[in-house]
Amino acid sequence: MFCGNCGKKNEEGAKFCKFCGSPMKDERGGQPGQDTPAAAETETGVRQDRPEEQPVQEQNAKKKKKRRIWGLGAAVILIIALITAGILIFRERQEKQSYDNALASGNRYLEEMDYEKAEDSYLKAISIDPKQKEPYLRLVDTYVLMEEYDRAVETAEEAKEAVSAEDRQEFDDIILKWENVIEYTWVTEPEIEAENITFIQAGDSEDFSLNEREKQRDSDYAVIVRDGLLGLIRSDGTIAAETEYTSIIVFSDGKYLMTRNEPKYESSMNAEWTSYFFDEETGEVTIAEGLGGGFDLGGMYYYCGGLHNVNEAYTYLEDMGYRFSEPDTAIPVQRSDELFGGTGNYRDWLSGNYAVYNDGTLTTDFIYEECGSESGGLIAAKMDGKWGYITVDGTVIIPFEYDPSWQLYDGWGMKECCYAASEGFIPLVKDGVWEMRDTAGNVVIPGGVFDAICPVYNGKCWVQKDGKWGVVRLGPEISGPEEESEDATDDSGTEPKTEKSEEELRAILGESSSDQILSFEYDDYDGDGFSEAFAVTSPAAYDSQGSCTDAGVWYITSDGNCTRLREGAIVSGYQEKLTTGGREFLVLRISQDGSESMCYVFGVRDGETYEPQVSGQYNDFTTAKYDDYTYVGVKSDSRSTESKEFVFDSDSGEFVER
Repeated sequence: MFCGNCGKKNEEGAKFCKFCGSPMKDERGGQPGQDTPAAAETETGVRQDRPEEQPVQEQNAKKKKKRRIWGLGAAVILIIALITAGILIFRERQEKQSYDNALASGNRYLEEMDYEKAEDSYLKAISIDPKQKEPYLRLVDTYVLMEEYDRAVETAEEAKEAVSAEDRQEFDDIILKWENVIEYTWVTEPEIEAENITFIQAGDSEDFSLNEREKQRDSDYAVIVRDGLLGLIRSDGTIAAETEYTSIIVFSDGKYLMTRNEPKYESSMNAEWTSYFFDEETGEVTIAEGLGGGFDLGGMYYYCGGLHNVNEAYTYLEDMGYRFSEPDTAIPVQRSDELFGGTGNYRDWLSGNYAVYNDGTLTTDFIYEECGSESGGLIAAKMDGKWGYITVDGTVIIPFEYDPSWQLYDGWGMKECCYAASEGFIPLVKDGVWEMRDTAGNVVIPGGVFDAICPVYNGKCWVQKDGKWGVVRLGPEISGPEEESEDATDDSGTEPKTEKSEEELRAILGESSSDQILSFEYDDYDGDGFSEAFAVTSPAAYDSQGSCTDAGVWYITSDGNCTRLREGAIVSGYQEKLTTGGREFLVLRISQDGSESMCYVFGVRDGETYEPQVSGQYNDFTTAKYDDYTYVGVKSDSRSTESKEFVFDSDSGEFVER
């Protein structure tokens, strides 16, 4: 038997190894003396040596062989890993190169304004690596330049799902910026060169207090500035008064006073002249005679223990019809410790901050450095040198972070202010970048779309694009006139609707009537994208009383159908354009068959003219200074005992008593 410690052979039955002295055990782990065969036989009877009997050298050789096999396997695995890594690195480098090339191509095409190729390149870059933010940002820029703002927003939303968490806020800002962009279409292409197009102050001194006049006049006529001189331009791009004046202000309703620095010789007066009138009704420039000095019957409101007006100091004004009354709308007021005494210029008399006065009480403290006039429920106000917009109770709707958007000449000098809201929109400028918001504070035209933006009138506004001016119509695109052709028909088989220019409609009226055209009002009265016209004709001009006899009232459709609505009437010079409920109306004072002069209202519905129910029912027609409804009748009981309020119902096209 063999010693389990030293491996040397001892005699059978030995209890201790004679060589090393270690206790002996049998091959099964028992005590010596037990039947423990030195060698075991297999089931086949072949003797099999125990491991203890194998030479140590043989065991070591086997271990070395196993180590060689494992080393060879590891080497093969390493080689495979290196090859795989190399392939992956090659592919990654190849994809990176393709990504960089696509991005660079997109940037080059964008600079060249080849927007379709830029779009394709950025989409390719995104398909290669959809987690990178750069191609998404550039694709947004591309869609913005293409004026496809919905696609810009969609791209930003896709980017949010793909890019890292720290980049998502940038795309949230993009979505917020462009998701409320209003649709617009060009009605006058941006081809007009001018230093500026702006608007003049609203109202005259008889109808408006000074507190209410710091808002622009709602008119189809804007002031155009060229080489530092002023003129008038219509929204269709036609010049109404050449740029040769140094000031243009409202003289009276529908009439502008224009002044030249350099006198102009007028043969009819045999003298040099500097003052001229522009009449909105006739569209003509005439010499201004006998201007005189009118009195500011509107006066100025201020606060001294309660609301007061400077005109209270002039007792003789009572004979001229002045009576102190509460204003009809919210107004900005300054405070005084004493009542105005009637001496000096009251415009220079007050100083200090403004508060808002509305409905018999102060609704804010005296905290505003400057204030505009209320319009659309908002007032432009200035704090800490910046402008914003507040409600009549002082709630901030648009933050105080904007620059003055409007430079106006009010007859006393130039001053800076902000445009008032018109038709629910407000143009704003900050650091030279223009945007437009609605009266809820939402951005509807983000900064960078246009170089400059003017107020909205009749759903349209002047804008500057790439240094030139044009007019856009806000809202969904309206199908414009189609080119006339022999086979041009719509789905119903009828001829499509077309539009003729103002000059063409004037010429058509001239063929129907040989009388003088005293007034011609060309506008889109029903908001369908096509302009119609109303006109007054007479054998003679308006007389000294502002009336014309044997007058004719005409309606001319957009495609040139001319209809005489009335003839042989007496038409007073009183007329106005009424904008309400998204529609335009013409108001004329007409007397016919010896009857009392009444106000007639003319509108357009379904392409044809009609008269709302209020037409001819009242002897005056006054619009209130509110945006949401219209007065029909008179406001003052001293002029008439009958005074009513009506609201225009856009569904029925009628005025409903309020």
